Amino acid sequence: MAIPKAARIEKSEPINSETKLLTLAMPAGEPLGFTGGQYVIVNTNIPLPGGKIAKRAYSILSSDQEQAKFQIAVKKIGEGPGSNYMHETQIGAELPFSGPWGQFVMDNDDSSKVLLLATDTGITAALGLIQSAKFKERSKGSRLLWLAESSEYFLPQTFVRNMVAGAVRFDLEIIPSVNHPERFRKAQIILKTALEEWQPQSMFLSGDGALLYPFQEELVNRGVAEKQIKLECFFNNPFKKVAA
Repeated sequence: MAIPKAARIEKSEPINSETKLLTLAMPAGEPLGFTGGQYVIVNTNIPLPGGKIAKRAYSILSSDQEQAKFQIAVKKIGEGPGSNYMHETQIGAELPFSGPWGQFVMDNDDSSKVLLLATDTGITAALGLIQSAKFKERSKGSRLLWLAESSEYFLPQTFVRNMVAGAVRFDLEIIPSVNHPERFRKAQIILKTALEEWQPQSMFLSGDGALLYPFQEELVNRGVAEKQIKLECFFNNPFKKVAA
């Protein structure tokens, strides 16, 4: 059962024209209790057509060694009520949320030779995981591969490089946008090349489910143990229930 919580917006910093970095402070300095790679679900209290309330999930970007404050990156998506609400909310306002949620975390038995593959906005889950204390204990020999439609998509490449500097090898590969007919083929070629170069023992996949679930199957076929593959689907989840 989700327990309602609230955090105050302490900072709101534009990263580029479409993305803001929000620093949120817990009341009275209480700990959020998250592990790097997890996310929170913000309740905007904005009604959607059909009567539901707009709730949006955001991966925690900041290190889990600081629990009284945490950071999320918010991308403005057209006229989307959730993302626009998050962009327009002012410093000092309280954001209701639930969490932390998710199993996209480093376990004690995860190998030190890790490949993190993120697509699109899924980069935030990968960055949060890399900031975690457990990941930093065994980060040598790890690699982050981000598949995005441009070097300035969502989070600028320089921002990501600064966050992971010294922790992992980072590579950005440009692929066609979501729903482009060549997107899967090009992403698959990049993955196969990376596996031939890297041969990881553990994999963390985050972002577009239309790419990640087939990738997961391919990894298992290549001999990567299924328990060593973790997946956080941000969108295009083939297992998500659709209302009749």
